[in-house]
Amino acid sequence: MYTYEIDESRALLTFHGELDNEQIRQAYEEVTSDPSFRPGSQVLVDDLESSYDPSMAEAQQLVEVFSSFSDRIAQFAIVVRKDVHFGLGRVVEVYCESQGVNLRIFRDVEEAQSWLDSTRD
Repeated sequence: MYTYEIDESRALLTFHGELDNEQIRQAYEEVTSDPSFRPGSQVLVDDLESSYDPSMAEAQQLVEVFSSFSDRIAQFAIVVRKDVHFGLGRVVEVYCESQGVNLRIFRDVEEAQSWLDSTRD
């Protein structure tokens, strides 16, 4: 399950409860298709309440999800709570970097916002 809000330069996407890669893809599709979302905007992902524990294979598949939206989303900042999410997120971050996707994993919302602010054109 997810909710989202969009302002002038950034979307806040919040995941909670059970989800899978297809639901994650669906969330990004809905956000980027929203008329108030501007291509090239940033997405701040709040994954603090998600119970999704992806396998290594699923984490690697997420790279494809992020890559498929990198023409519409300038930066992805993902905030996680669980250690396993952070570790897998760092793996995804490295793979994304090799694909030219600007994505970072954080444990703190303020840190993620600061990073996004620093990368804004």
